[in-house]
Amino acid sequence: VVAAHVVDDGFVEAVATDTYRLGIHDAVQRNHGNFGCAAADVDDHRAAGFVYRNACTDSGSPNKFTVSGKIDHATSPNVFLEQVGYDNSGQKVVDSGKIAADGSYSLKAVAKEQNLYLLTIDHKSIAVFVNDNSDIKISTDLDRTFRTPYVSNSDATKSIYEFLNTFRSKDSILA
Repeated sequence: VVAAHVVDDGFVEAVATDTYRLGIHDAVQRNHGNFGCAAADVDDHRAAGFVYRNACTDSGSPNKFTVSGKIDHATSPNVFLEQVGYDNSGQKVVDSGKIAADGSYSLKAVAKEQNLYLLTIDHKSIAVFVNDNSDIKISTDLDRTFRTPYVSNSDATKSIYEFLNTFRSKDSILA
C-alpha cells in the first residue's frame, strides 16, 4: 500500500512503504504498454481516504491520456509522470520530458484503468491526479507556499484537492 499525506505547504507526498527498495529508472524513452480491458472490468479503489469507482468500457483498446500545462518556477527542467502502485511496488515512471522555457510541458501514457499518478520534478512530487480524461491540464506555480494546482478536465483530481484542502483546513483548526 502506498500512503499519501499532506505536508505543511499543501503538497501531497507519497510515503514510501518499502524504503529499502533499490531501483533506477532512466526514462530515456516512453514506456507505453499495450493494455486493454473487458467491458465488465469494474474496480473500487481506495486512496488518501476517499473512494472512487471506475469502469473500463473500451473493450480491448488502450486508454491513452495526456497531461499537460504550465509549471512556473521549476527548479529543474526534468518532469516525470509516475504511476502510483497499489501493490507496494512504489511509483513507476511512465513518461518523462523537459519543461520548456515558458514553463509548458506535455506527457503521455497508456493505462488499463483509472489510477493515481504523480507529476514530479526530478522525482519530487508537485501534483497528484487521476487519469479520468484523455486530456488533463495541470498548472502550478512552485513559488507559492500553499500550492493547489489549477486542474481542468479531471473531475476526480478536483475532488482529490477539494478533499485535501478541506482536510487541511480542519486539521489547521484542531492545531
